[in-house]
This record gives sequence, structure tokens and C-alpha cells, in this order.
Amino acid sequence: MQAFITSVEDIFSNKISDSTWKENKKLKIPLYQREYEWDTSSVENLVLDILNRDKFLGMIILDEKEDCYEISDGQQRLTTIILSLLSLYNNYKGSPMEQSVLKRCICDENLHERISNESIGNYISKDKDNECLKVAIDKEQDVYNQKEAFENAYDTINGILSKNDSYKEFKGKLKKCTFLVLIKNIESSNSDAVEQIFLDINEKSKRLDNASIFKGYCFKIYEGSFQDDLKGLWIRLKKAYIAFKEFSGENYKFDEYIYTYLLVTEAEDMPENLSPEGRHFLEYKDMDDVNRILTQMVEYGERVYSFYAKIQNDTYMFEDICVDSNSYKTASKHLITNVKDYMLYSIKIKSAQYQKVPLYWLIYFLKDKLYTEKWKMKDFMTITANLYIYAFLFTLSSSKKSKKNIDHSLYNAMKENAEPRQIIDLAKDLRKIQVENVQLPESCSSFDSLSNLYTIMDCFIVKENIFKSTYHNHGEQKYTLEHFIIPDKRNCKIKWISSDEEKNRELVFTGQSGRKNRLINFLIVEKDLNNKILSDYDVIKKIELISKYYKENLPKHVSIIISHIKSMSKYEELKKLKQKN
Repeated sequence: MQAFITSVEDIFSNKISDSTWKENKKLKIPLYQREYEWDTSSVENLVLDILNRDKFLGMIILDEKEDCYEISDGQQRLTTIILSLLSLYNNYKGSPMEQSVLKRCICDENLHERISNESIGNYISKDKDNECLKVAIDKEQDVYNQKEAFENAYDTINGILSKNDSYKEFKGKLKKCTFLVLIKNIESSNSDAVEQIFLDINEKSKRLDNASIFKGYCFKIYEGSFQDDLKGLWIRLKKAYIAFKEFSGENYKFDEYIYTYLLVTEAEDMPENLSPEGRHFLEYKDMDDVNRILTQMVEYGERVYSFYAKIQNDTYMFEDICVDSNSYKTASKHLITNVKDYMLYSIKIKSAQYQKVPLYWLIYFLKDKLYTEKWKMKDFMTITANLYIYAFLFTLSSSKKSKKNIDHSLYNAMKENAEPRQIIDLAKDLRKIQVENVQLPESCSSFDSLSNLYTIMDCFIVKENIFKSTYHNHGEQKYTLEHFIIPDKRNCKIKWISSDEEKNRELVFTGQSGRKNRLINFLIVEKDLNNKILSDYDVIKKIELISKYYKENLPKHVSIIISHIKSMSKYEELKKLKQKN
């Protein structure tokens, strides 16, 4: 292991004077490393530190290979710096000599970046006028979906440096900033030296995230001859996590993916730092243990994402899960559509994640041939319908983010190859517990939340454990939110219709903003009823029109709200008032 201190200018111009440095080797961020994920705050902090205070930018760790130096630690800072150099280059537009010096620190004459990145390919290109350079990431090359993060970081940097010509001061200070560089030489026989330093840094400074520490232990445990296998497995794991972000939200972290998996498979009381009693749980694992954990963690993500992609396809009929799915292709196809509708919601909700655990493990196990040989569509619909109700009501709980509420029963049962009947009973129990403890919000104006609540109230057939329909809009908008009593318009005007319908005038609600979002003020109704019939009429007229439209098939939530309104003394007073006016 070699160590030296060098400047940012020397690193990016490839003029490091230390004898251990080999100029023919480029810096590379390998595919198995963490993606660029610095947010605006992190980027701002580094740029402002360089402008206002710091000259020492910390340590970077490099792993020497035959043709390059792989960056093991420091890729976030180094990437931010190359984006800063890009901003400097563009701010010096019209100053060709300054630009020529800066360009040598960014890329060579063929626009090959000084820091290559295997997870995005080439990421810098010339602008139309050839006087500027820009971030240009090809979507096909963007393995971990970093394009937006790169562009946001550049915009943040450029916003700071462009203000009051700050780029001039920044350029001088950046050149003088230094790094402590640690290099594990290619001749080194200690294959885990980089990973051990990585872990030691965290133990002393606590600056690494839990996912990075987990990764460090994995690479430390694997012997050198198996390192390439581990890198391939780690790349698959990162891809699975990135896919999960698509339906879990941009704020969903790699830490959370790993932690939620381990809470179910390894220990229900696993702490977030993965170190029960102060020792990382991987410390006493061997290579086969780690391989088992990572392989299942990868397959878990891959199977769930594959299922998520399939249920968005109109032709998908769960044929890879249920042996009798073909029998539902004609008369019962609408039931399949309903299942896909509510399962898509269950997966895509972003307000909480722990309620998804039973469904994800159901998908994981059912994608195994051991299970698909005996599962029938009716059983699958029963289980998923109950899990959908469980998941939605779970999100209404005040303790939805507590790991103590994660269900382990379904995973434990399916791990033991339980029969469908057992899984059905477990799913029903989960649903019943949530129904018994649910507390509906007094106020709610979200179509997503109300469409799910009213789907459960109106469309679930308890005896059959299926949904005859749903209020979800996937594709064509069929259902809309009706502001039943207080209209949605800012002026809160309604059309007051007299009983003989000869008088039609506008009335304005005042001081009702606090009541506007009350649950009782919202219905989910068909689009044509809302837009073409109900208009902005008063509530008495709306009740009349709704009852006429639905006749004997009044949806349950509509019936409950109308019955509640009719039971109020004010309603009778309002009716009498209409008759007088």
C-alpha cells in the first residue's frame, strides 16, 4: 500500500510527481461501485467549502489494475470535481487559452474523460457551438439511472460559480486543493487491503453509509480468486436496487433495500447499522454464507421487478404463476385486470414500504417452479386481494414506519413450502388485523388514497375474496374526484336550484377552506356523471342527480355519505329553504 498527498490539479492533469504513480493508467469508476447520488446539499457543501475554507479534500483510495486505477473510495467527490471543471470551462467561454488548460483536466482530444465511469460510458460531449462542453449521458449506457443526478449536480455547481464571477476565484482555489491518495499496488498479495482500510475509516470516523459497510465486509470475506464473481453479483444487486427505486421513489436508499431484506431473512431485531451487539453480522460469515445472502437478495429484487413490469402489460395473465390462468382469458378477464390494478397500486405506493413485504415475498416464492405447479388463479386472487387491503390500511397507521410492524409470517410459511390454504389464512388474518385497528383520516383530498379506500369499501366481495371492480385509473380516466358539498373552485361558488327549478342563482361559500378537504366532501364517481351532470349544483340537487344516475346500484361509500348528510337536521332545513326560494 502506497500513500502520498497531491493536488487536484496534478490528479486531473495527470502530472503526479510521486514515483509510484503510473501516468499511462487512467482513473476509473468500476461498474460494481456506488452510483453518483450526491444531492444538491452535498454538492453545494463541497463547492462552498472549496470557495470559503477547505484546502484538504480528504482521502481517496485506489486499487491498481493492469490498465487503470479503480476508485474504491472518493468517487462522489471526484465526480463532483470533474463537473466543477466542466462548469469552469463553460464559464470561460470566449477565453480559449483558459479553456485549453481546463479541457486537459477534463478529457483528452477525443473527449475521453480523465475519470472514466463504467456505469454510464462517455458522459461529456461538445455543445452545438463547440465552445462549451456539456453533460451528455446515453440512456442505453446509463446502468444505474444517474443522468438526472449528473445534470442536477452540474446545474447546482454552475449556479454557484456563475454568480458574481465566482468561477474565477474558485478556479484558483480548486487547483491548490489536495487529496491524500492511498494506492493498493497490483503486486500486493493482500487482496482485502482496500476493503479493510474502507472499514477502518468508518470505525474511526463513522462517515460511511450502512450499504457501503455491508459491501466492504462482503469484499473482505471473499478470497481473491472469487473477487470477480463477487463483482458480477454486486453489479446485479445494484441493478435490482435501481429497478426497485422505479416504484419505491427517488428517496428510496440502497441501505433500505438491504436492511428490509435482512430484517425478514436474517433477524427480526436487526439494527439499522447491521451490527447486533456492536459487531457487524457478516463478521463471522464465510464466502458461501455471503454468496447465499447476496444471491437471494439479487433474485428477490429481480423477481419483484420482473413481476411489476409484467402486470403493466395488458396481455399478461399470470401464466407463469398460476397453472389455470388460461381459463380466465375470456369471460373472467376483467377479474385479471382488477388484480393487476390493485397490485400495481400496492407496489407503487411511496408513502411507506414495510406494508409491501408480504406481497414481495409472495411474488418471490411464486416465481419459483416449486410453487407454480400447484397454485391456482382463485387462490392467488384471494391472497392478493387480502394483501392489498392489508397494505393500504397499513399506510393509514401512525406506526407505518416501525420495523416492529413488518409481517414475517408469510415469508416463514412460504419458506417451508406451505400449502395455498395456509397462505390464504395468513393473508386473511393480516387483513382482519388492519381492518380492526384502522383509523380513517378526517381529511383527505388525494384521488389515489380515496380511490383505494372506496375500492375496498365498495368493490370487495368478502365471501369470494375478490374485487368485482376497482376505482383505479390506469390508462383511460374513468373515475374522478367529486367535491360533493364544497366545490373545488377557489371562489367556492355553487348553483342554487329552487325546488320548482325556475330559479337558478350562484351562492358563494365563505370561510370554508378548513372544511374543504374533509373526507365527507369527496366521492369517487364516473367521469361522465361528474363532468356532464353534477356540475356545481348544491348538495340537495346533487343527491337527486346521483340517485337518479345509479338507481338501485348506488356505490356503498356514496350511500353512506348521502345517508349521513340526510340524517342531519341542517339538511332538512336546507330542503325547506329551497322550497321557499
